[in-house]
Amino acid sequence: MQELKNVDGTSLARFLAGWYGLPEPSGSERGVPRPLAQWYEAVAAGGERVTQYYQVRPPDGLDEADGRMVFCDDPGGEFVWAYGQDGDDPPTFERAVGEQSWRETGFPLSSLLLHVAVAGAVMSARIGLVSTDIAGTDFDRAAAHLRKLPGRLWSWPDPNLSFYEGEGVLAYGGRGGDPAGSQLLIGARDEKFLSSFDGIGWEWDSRADG
Repeated sequence: MQELKNVDGTSLARFLAGWYGLPEPSGSERGVPRPLAQWYEAVAAGGERVTQYYQVRPPDGLDEADGRMVFCDDPGGEFVWAYGQDGDDPPTFERAVGEQSWRETGFPLSSLLLHVAVAGAVMSARIGLVSTDIAGTDFDRAAAHLRKLPGRLWSWPDPNLSFYEGEGVLAYGGRGGDPAGSQLLIGARDEKFLSSFDGIGWEWDSRADG
């Protein structure tokens, strides 16, 4: 997944198309910046296949605030994200609900939406594995099949946790101490890609639901 290793303005469309098997969204429908138009296009094409953890608001749910457009909410209802209204890939901002001041994230809209898309593919995956208190040694066994994604985008907002990629899988987590204290969530494009992680005590294994 080169689009996650070398992030640029094309990465969002390439990831959505590749991970979900969709036509690459062009974002030609305007009225919103191109990255957000690409997101809406992919969701319209993929429906429930496009899983979300952070909640991107629909076009009629966008709210203007202090010259910025609020477009995304965290699942706990504690934070919101907004984009500036200059340019086709504007800067993004965040603030806690109830706060007055905005903080710039340091990411353009295309990169933040890519983060949102990858988070959804892992944290809301329909095919995957989850352990919120995995032994450090088991984390290391799983991590042998994963590669940490480079760059600040993939260890944001918590530098103790990172996104990873592997064959047919994406993952999120971090290693704590032993005997437990680590956490790891894995999302997969197909169940066949989960076999590399057998023999670990997962709290949730989508294969058991079948």
